Amino acid sequence: MFKRANAIVAENEYDDPPMTVVIDAALTRLIKSGQNIDDARGEFDPETIQAIANTSVIGRRYRTSIESK
Repeated sequence: MFKRANAIVAENEYDDPPMTVVIDAALTRLIKSGQNIDDARGEFDPETIQAIANTSVIGRRYRTSIESK
């Protein structure tokens, strides 16, 4: 996964960014994706969010009670 992430972050095929830059970019994307998903939760059903996010990483959970985060 690091090699794939490195290829995404690199400016060209000869660029080899430091691993800290690659990890920072991946974590930034993960955090932003999480925020986007949380923002969409009140507007869309879980199946739609999962389909749009195109990932199996997102779990669906249905609540019968209100919980505080």
